[in-house]
Amino acid sequence: MILEKARQGDVILLIPEYLMLMDEDGFNRGEGLWGSAPFSVAIGKSGLGGIPLKTTIKDTWLLGILGMRPVTKSMVDLFTKGRMTGYLSDPITNTGDATIVKEKTGKWWQMTFDSAGSAHSIKVIEKLKKDLEAKGGTLVVSLL
Repeated sequence: MILEKARQGDVILLIPEYLMLMDEDGFNRGEGLWGSAPFSVAIGKSGLGGIPLKTTIKDTWLLGILGMRPVTKSMVDLFTKGRMTGYLSDPITNTGDATIVKEKTGKWWQMTFDSAGSAHSIKVIEKLKKDLEAKGGTLVVSLL
């Protein structure tokens, strides 16, 4: 998507999320939305990344099916607090930004990985670099 907007002299910073780096085929069937059909539908570009129509339909259909964990939490909140709480329950601004900042209360932990990025992810990043350079831009990749 950034290629559509990139211009001569632009410097693009890519900080890939770890699931993106571990993804084997670009469809990310794990957690998160990167490269998935729901992500492409959410941004209004269905089929982004060459996701097959069958996968897009199936994954988009599943967007409406809640998992047991959020349903249980919502019901417990409803009975104990008299209302449903959670990520989307607080008021938002006209532009969709959160109005309440929730601080982390649990302990932080160090996440470690036993494998390098997938061959697919490395290939996609290399192609993005090549395409940006062809438009006169520069790609900077950072790992946090």
